[in-house]
Amino acid sequence: MIMDDLYEQYNALVNFFFPSMKIIAKKRIDAKVIKKYDTAKTPYCRLMESSDVSEAAKAELCRRKNNLDLQQLLETTQYLQSKLISMAQPWS
Repeated sequence: MIMDDLYEQYNALVNFFFPSMKIIAKKRIDAKVIKKYDTAKTPYCRLMESSDVSEAAKAELCRRKNNLDLQQLLETTQYLQSKLISMAQPWS
């Protein structure tokens, strides 16, 4: 139950608030690989910019994001993590 709640909270944090850089090109020169990255964007922003996503889905994503509170998500995630750690059995 705690893991399910933690996953749900963390999933919302990562997908709506944490930007990540996506690799757009890789070039191999002998043993060295040079990677070129796109600008950092959240998965939410990438979906909103995509033409493959329907307007109804974009409206639903926008509604979900507007209902989220970053501070509350962070506090709930930290609380669930501490609760999970307190449940762990120490090594014997």
